[in-house]
Amino acid sequence: MHTRMRVVPRYPVKSPSDFLTSGFRPFFLGAGIVAVVDMALWLAAYSGMGVIPTFYPATAWHAREMLFGYGAAAIAGFLLTAVAAWTGRAPVAGRSLLNLFALWLAGRIAMTMASGVAPVASAFVDVLFFPALLIVVAREIIAGGNWRNLPVCGAVGLLAIANGMTHVDFLWEDDPSGQGIRLGLSVYVCLIVLIGGRIVPNFTNNWFKRAGSSSRSTTFSYFDLVVILLTAVAVGSWTLSPESRTSGLLLANAAIGNALRLVRWNGYNASAEPLVWILHFGYAWVPMGLLLLGLSLLQPAIPSDAGLHALSAGAIGTMTVAVMTRATLGHTGRTLHADGATFCIYTLTIFAAVARVVAAFPVEHQIQLLFLAGIQWCAAFTLFSIRYGALILGYGWKGSGR
Repeated sequence: MHTRMRVVPRYPVKSPSDFLTSGFRPFFLGAGIVAVVDMALWLAAYSGMGVIPTFYPATAWHAREMLFGYGAAAIAGFLLTAVAAWTGRAPVAGRSLLNLFALWLAGRIAMTMASGVAPVASAFVDVLFFPALLIVVAREIIAGGNWRNLPVCGAVGLLAIANGMTHVDFLWEDDPSGQGIRLGLSVYVCLIVLIGGRIVPNFTNNWFKRAGSSSRSTTFSYFDLVVILLTAVAVGSWTLSPESRTSGLLLANAAIGNALRLVRWNGYNASAEPLVWILHFGYAWVPMGLLLLGLSLLQPAIPSDAGLHALSAGAIGTMTVAVMTRATLGHTGRTLHADGATFCIYTLTIFAAVARVVAAFPVEHQIQLLFLAGIQWCAAFTLFSIRYGALILGYGWKGSGR
């Protein structure tokens, strides 16, 4: 006997502007801008300019801001927009959305401008965002009876814990362990494997059908479930035991599983549409990063930095920009097709990740490669903020309507 799920409706919230009608608008634009600002500050700090007046060392500040600043905005924009589709409720909008965005923005200001005289206060402001996001997302999922997607609340909760751990590391520990950064990175990787494993084959199959192609991506099966579990175990082991050979072997096996999963999606037959192949490029960084990270634990000649940046700049950077561009086009009524500017954004993001991973090795012109990666990253997100900022703010661009 089947029971009918009761969906609790949300009365539409009047918003004074398009900017506050859906979560993707403020958070995707915020992600694009902060990606440029934070990278520019990091490059300046790396050059020897003391432009980051914070109690964090520059490298630690850069790592946590990419995960808990840029990454937080990207995941918030996605979840707040997706949860409306999952539950059938009106999107979080208006004052509620503004308050949530203000919390995120306050955290970025606190973590960028705070000096050593108020580290605890700055940390307190920064840790407020993820718990608030968790409450909002959980409320929407529970009110809509959408229990299938409730596990994403666990991921947001883990990100809240990871963010708090990074502050504890530097406020009260003499020898920071970096476990908060590892946990945060691991959660993002698991989200890509879980959610990316849904959307990449689905969007690819949609394109195959529209293009009249006989190719198909393999749909979800027990194999996918095994790979997801193996990936979670592998990154969990690395989070707790970052120097263990067991962690290295688990990461290498998870890399093989994710590579096989990617092949089953037949992305090479969708090369005609950048909006589709960028998803496959982004997911490809997952097995590459897991493999490099695993090998670094088995073979000291492989720098761990290579795997870390393959997963961060590569997997997180590319997948988030792929989702942000596609979601913005779709939710503003534009044709799901990448124009020339979007192609440039994708290309610059990929090149930035490649240059940063290569710069982790002791190669010639290593420093120049590192700066090249940062400059390409800034160029990609500057272009994103300008091109897609117009859509986000409700202006659009000529010839992009349906």
